[in-house]
Amino acid sequence: MNYKVAYHVGETIGLKTKAKVGYVSMSNGCLQIRGEPEISIVLSTIRSIEIFRLHGTARMLKVIHEHGTLYVSVIRYCLFGYYVSVNFFATGQLMDELQGVKHEKDSNSQGNPSLVLPSGRGRMLRVSLCLVAFALLAGARWTAFGFLPRGYAAPAYFLAGLVIVAGLCKVVVRQVEQEKQAKTQNAARVDDSASDGPAV
Repeated sequence: MNYKVAYHVGETIGLKTKAKVGYVSMSNGCLQIRGEPEISIVLSTIRSIEIFRLHGTARMLKVIHEHGTLYVSVIRYCLFGYYVSVNFFATGQLMDELQGVKHEKDSNSQGNPSLVLPSGRGRMLRVSLCLVAFALLAGARWTAFGFLPRGYAAPAYFLAGLVIVAGLCKVVVRQVEQEKQAKTQNAARVDDSASDGPAV
């Protein structure tokens, strides 16, 4: 990943805070921001990641680690350090990537890795299941009121719902397994680099 970001190192951030501009990436087990000042945070030292709306509008991440607090947003452009155009969706993607890496390292450290659906596909699956349930209930009501033949509609809706749910589950599980395989290939490099030294 490589995002253009506005960032600030400190416990708080406000309207009078002048942001710095740089480029964020993850490599060798570290979250790195190339800018002035340059920042490198060892991923294993991250304690929490929060997303909030700065001044009720712009998305921003608050990354708390062992050596301090980092505020960061993915941006399109910045004017004089005080006015920035925040990329709403890219900031969310950065949040998902950081949380994924943090969860992976937490699972490895506990020796009990778990299977977690990515947030986007998890929401898609829940919405799809709700739509299937709605279709089943609607079919049952139509049958009860005589709009459809009583003997055939309910089983047909039930079987269709099962097929849809099975197909969605298969697609999501396959995608999650592919992501886990890709992360496993990089796990050794991440674990080895975690002992390179403290954050700057």
